Amino acid sequence: MIFWNMAKPLGFNVKVKYAGQLDIATKAYIAFSPANKNSQRYRKILSEGIIKLRKSGELHQIISRYNIQDWK
Repeated sequence: MIFWNMAKPLGFNVKVKYAGQLDIATKAYIAFSPANKNSQRYRKILSEGIIKLRKSGELHQIISRYNIQDWK
């Protein structure tokens, strides 16, 4: 639900198809298409953003709200 709440204002909801949900926790992955010329830039932005959030402690604050453990 969090994704869909953020995706709509950003215009991503028209590019992503809902595939359902699981009843148990499982790993999630983010992928960038090799066909998209911006994929490497997006990967770098995401990776560096997560590193900054982790260093500042903000990542822990965010994921603890959802009872998620850091995947590092």
